Amino acid sequence: MGLLSPAVERSPAGYRLFGEAAFNRLAFVKRSQVLGLRLQDIKDILQVRDRAKLPCSEAKQHLTAKVEAISGQIAALETLKGELQGILNRW
Repeated sequence: MGLLSPAVERSPAGYRLFGEAAFNRLAFVKRSQVLGLRLQDIKDILQVRDRAKLPCSEAKQHLTAKVEAISGQIAALETLKGELQGILNRW
């Protein structure tokens, strides 16, 4: 997906050699995934950053959408919980 910058150098065995910046970028990607962002969302944020702009608004937009999705899932789970509890109470 192009999340990591292409490595300029390769080892004698042909392996790509990544610098510290690539590892920091990878750490950001992994932390963002833990927060529930999709790789496409992460790519959008990184593209803003790569244009030498602060990606705050882009990140906020994606995180807001994620919070809304989680709220919907919680509401659906609460409904399911209530239905299951009703079945158990009538058992």
